[in-house]
Amino acid sequence: MARGRLVGGLANMKAGTVAVVVAVVAGVALAATMVLRTTDALFTATTDNPSNSWTTGTVVLSDDDGGTALFSSGTDGTLTGGQVLTRCIIVKYDGSTSTPVGVRLYGSATGALAPYLNLTIDQGAGGGGSGSCTGFAVSSAGFFSGTLDSFSTATAGGYANGVGPWTPATTGSTISYRFTITVQGSAAAQGKSASGTFTWEARG
Repeated sequence: MARGRLVGGLANMKAGTVAVVVAVVAGVALAATMVLRTTDALFTATTDNPSNSWTTGTVVLSDDDGGTALFSSGTDGTLTGGQVLTRCIIVKYDGSTSTPVGVRLYGSATGALAPYLNLTIDQGAGGGGSGSCTGFAVSSAGFFSGTLDSFSTATAGGYANGVGPWTPATTGSTISYRFTITVQGSAAAQGKSASGTFTWEARG
């Protein structure tokens, strides 16, 4: 009986000791965590840059041709060698980008007459409105001079090699172009036709 009580007492003492040890370890760990957190708090600082925002602008071009071709065989009739046709157009930039854009002019042409049509393009201000050149003032004469065919194939067949660029200073800026077409006085130009498109493109 005495031995049983002794064994039981030892077991209870061991259990109590273990409990004390566990409690001590837990307390030490908790204290260490508190010290670490306190130390972290003492050496932490932040700063921020709030409310950032981004907005894109627009690149917008228009012209005053009213949806009508500058040159039309329907209104100009059949042409003869040496005949000269002159038309003007105003191009306007209405974009909202804050950085400058580059506007270039290029073209495309098809037809057997294209190599026999001399094309001169002058750049300036004024004129325009149904192709009228009244009031046009030249700022860059002979902006392009060659044939319609060479303009669209060799010189300015796309934006990469388009003539220009024109860099509008502000939204609402305009520029005028005067196109002069002269039929070459060559017998090879007879009985032929051509068509083409002039394109202004802005990138920025």
